[in-house]
Amino acid sequence: MIILRRITIWFVLAVSVVSIGCGRESGDLDPSAPENAEVVEEARRVVDEIDQGQYGEVRKRFDKRMTASLSEDQLAKGWEAFESLKGAMRSQGPVEVFKRREYTVVNVELDLAKTKAQMRVTFDKQGKIAGLYFLDAGAPVPD
Repeated sequence: MIILRRITIWFVLAVSVVSIGCGRESGDLDPSAPENAEVVEEARRVVDEIDQGQYGEVRKRFDKRMTASLSEDQLAKGWEAFESLKGAMRSQGPVEVFKRREYTVVNVELDLAKTKAQMRVTFDKQGKIAGLYFLDAGAPVPD
């Protein structure tokens, strides 16, 4: 159990390089707005691919910093550790969309076997994945 916690903590720290400390430019965005449809769809696709073990597909859409920071194996181990703590994925729930500086942050609620949680996917202006987080439900988005 201690090893799994360390892996989970390491994983969150390893991929937290972008969003922590970013200033807030605007408030919450409407996830159903047409201008947010593409980023919401992409975040949901990331969740599906990770849940299906398609880590290489997700990594193809990483920005340079994420590619350098997180290998396919590390991503797989991080997700497996998260699922061992929280339970297997059952379904996706509602999303929240935020703007932080030049990044768009999408929180996807996860219904897992043991609890609710969320996956946070941060996208840069080019639509590349600039941050990826497996979090407890309700974890706030840094300003």
